[in-house]
Amino acid sequence: MAAEIERMFYTGETPWHGLGEGIEKAKTDPIFMSPVHTEPLYRVIDPTAEDGQPDGYAPVAAQCVVRDIDGKILSHHVGPEWTPYQPTDGVAYFQQWEDAGFIKLETAGSLRGGQIQWILGRINKDPMVVKGDDIVLKYVLLTWGHGTWAIRNGFTPTRVVCMNTLSAAIGDADSALIKVSHTKNCVTNVEKLRDVMNLADQQFEATADQYRYLASRDIDAFDLRRYVKVVLKRPENEAVSVVTPTERKVIELFQGSGKGSQLESARGTWWGAYNAVAEHLTWEKGNDRANRLEGLWLGGGKTVNRAALDIAVRMAA
Repeated sequence: MAAEIERMFYTGETPWHGLGEGIEKAKTDPIFMSPVHTEPLYRVIDPTAEDGQPDGYAPVAAQCVVRDIDGKILSHHVGPEWTPYQPTDGVAYFQQWEDAGFIKLETAGSLRGGQIQWILGRINKDPMVVKGDDIVLKYVLLTWGHGTWAIRNGFTPTRVVCMNTLSAAIGDADSALIKVSHTKNCVTNVEKLRDVMNLADQQFEATADQYRYLASRDIDAFDLRRYVKVVLKRPENEAVSVVTPTERKVIELFQGSGKGSQLESARGTWWGAYNAVAEHLTWEKGNDRANRLEGLWLGGGKTVNRAALDIAVRMAA
């Protein structure tokens, strides 16, 4: 598998990275489902002391996170109060919604050699129609890390026709998912997130209105080039007529090479321009596909993608 994807499970169509196994194997996979635990760290205070001698080592105020099944160290620097969120906790969280028929699991897996894990479930509701055949489905994403990554939970959309906007759609540019710290109450606190999910759902619907608005607004070639430059943070004094290779790729996605670019909702509209940027982030930006997945959910790609939407709405007006 790609360097950053350790485990990948999915249902339905093979994911865009072409990796993984059926979702039904996730709950029994020994690596993905392995518990983790913490162990104390020590520093050497007398390099000449023999191994195991109590005067040769001293404890430090940090712990390492170790995976039970293979003893792999996933992190070297968690604090004494850090509490793991186990894969069994994540599966149990979704199991309640599955049993109630509210969601269907779509993907699950781990990144960075097991340091980051996620589960994604599709909500069994009518999709949001942007325009015509262009629809957006709603998902619930739960992701957690065995180290400094916080637990995150919230809604995320995917544009069904092109699968190119798997990014968070709630919150601001810095925090699109609700965060929970790794404390002794982390499992209970994640359960309590269900009490605030209605608010997150309202924010998702507000984003859906932005999608529809963009699909109703036409864009010309000049504004397309200007929009791409702003999103990609090109110098303000650079002429709009100057197009870099990266900008040209995004423009080509808009003009017809992009997935779904010929739909009525996308053709010649600001919605199409935004999706060209999103497709670039999902399919082309970065040195491998696993890095793009991580970036869209948790890192800089998420921030750029959210900014691209906000900029599109502002410039379309």
